[in-house]
Amino acid sequence: MKTGHLVKQKVIDGVKKMIGDYNTILLTDMSGLTVSEISLLRKELKKTGAVYTVTKNRLFQRAAEESGLLIKEPIERPTAFLWTNDPAASSKVLVSWAKRLRKPTIKSGFLERQLLSKIDIEKISALPSKEVLIARVLSGMQSPIYGLVWTLKSLLTKALYTLKAIEEKKR
Repeated sequence: MKTGHLVKQKVIDGVKKMIGDYNTILLTDMSGLTVSEISLLRKELKKTGAVYTVTKNRLFQRAAEESGLLIKEPIERPTAFLWTNDPAASSKVLVSWAKRLRKPTIKSGFLERQLLSKIDIEKISALPSKEVLIARVLSGMQSPIYGLVWTLKSLLTKALYTLKAIEEKKR
């Protein structure tokens, strides 16, 4: 096997590992972004636990096919891939950059191996972060418990006042 083929196979294997490690992949057209802008975007995305990489489109497509991802159309134009396990937080950063600078352009993506459109990704970016959603669920679970505690406390307080009133009446 030639060295070029070995290098390409290593890239494909690396992409397949990334597909296994992350539940979300967002594809962006990075045309027009300068090196410094890409570096700044990578730093912001890293804060959300995301990785922003550039891979040859053909090699990504081969790795995706070998991993079972269904890509309906060929990937064209210079593409950067955002890998994340927190799609809400990472897509917020990406969408804010796209709105502010008009680049990178969001192409499509995958969430749990399901194909996402640009509109789907923008909707995901409007969601609160994973931590906020977890806090809301826990708060919702605690609310009935607090209500029960306050109801029981008020019943006990009423019973206590009734007993005190009876005691004072007997005196």
